[in-house]
Amino acid sequence: MHERESSSHFISHWQRVLRLLDLDRLDAELPELVLLRHGLLGLGLGENRLTQQAQDMAEARCMARGAAAVSMLEMCETLGLLRTIGRLTPDEPFVFDFIRSAANNVDRLRRGERVNLRGHLEHLAKQLAFDPGTSWEELAQAPPFPAGSPEAALCLLARYDWFSRKKRAQVSWYRNRGRLR
Repeated sequence: MHERESSSHFISHWQRVLRLLDLDRLDAELPELVLLRHGLLGLGLGENRLTQQAQDMAEARCMARGAAAVSMLEMCETLGLLRTIGRLTPDEPFVFDFIRSAANNVDRLRRGERVNLRGHLEHLAKQLAFDPGTSWEELAQAPPFPAGSPEAALCLLARYDWFSRKKRAQVSWYRNRGRLR
């Protein structure tokens, strides 16, 4: 009887929290929204209004362009948070989009962001059971994923060790042509 009373007490408190907490009034960044969503799901509360609102706000934040776009630092924080809570997996929403965006902006990344993203890329490649040391011949014989798929792109980035390469400005012949003498 006491256990039933305790669970109903928890549920009534939870419903009160749901009514009082309005995410629209909070200025939550992407890592906080992702943590809130996974925290609510981890508590076994399932999909509810607050979980859905956090997911919708995270999606809107990820789709923003221009000045409102997610910064590289925020992406790295979100990926690090997902890895810390054990949810940095290929099936997690926006993981491929974040890695693709970072790969496209690799020349603008700071050293710490590169190191961080390199670790996340290796982690994701292991999740896909891809060995970055796989030879080109083996990849040509039996590609692990369909060409053009997000998984194939992730494996290719891991194979090239994309986030440890030098910036284009450092290796450009055109930019360095006067320095060779």
